Amino acid sequence: LKAPFWTVADLWTSAHFGNTYPPAAYEEARDLLHQPEALHELPAVQRAQEIARERRFLHWELAFPEVFYDENGQPLRERAGFDAVIGNPPYLNAWAMTEQAPETRDAIRQLLKKRDLLEGHWDLFIGFVAQALDLVKPRGYQSFIVPNPLLGEKYAERLRWEMLTRHQLQSILSFGEHNVFDEVSRQCII
Repeated sequence: LKAPFWTVADLWTSAHFGNTYPPAAYEEARDLLHQPEALHELPAVQRAQEIARERRFLHWELAFPEVFYDENGQPLRERAGFDAVIGNPPYLNAWAMTEQAPETRDAIRQLLKKRDLLEGHWDLFIGFVAQALDLVKPRGYQSFIVPNPLLGEKYAERLRWEMLTRHQLQSILSFGEHNVFDEVSRQCII
């Protein structure tokens, strides 16, 4: 039942990754939700599916509806969100993102609800932490292993403020001078 909705969500998301189509194409896709065969024949949808396979889009509210909606499909509003969000985001610094993946950087910024947390040159992990804060419910827990610049870099200042003023910080574990990962030369914290 969710597949056509996922397809339309892929279409919308693919616009941030170079799939250009007129607004009418999105409206047409939305109107074809109950006709999956016709929906998949639309050229913009076919391009979106290719991009989605390559980029591996995840639409949280469709993947985990029980976290965002009650059994009748009504939004949970302030009760929505995961009890816990944990992760190890990719470590791609701002300069590498600007040179190697500018469309990914721009898309992440556009897709986040709290875009103001991503200003200037920011490392990719900042977007993941910001997304986690949106996905965790009030009184839920978020824990990531991330590079330690989260604690001091200017580009992380707004995120630190968000974490300290709107969420309760439980603890920070620092690995000091030791590199946690062999393939990454970044000092990390949890």
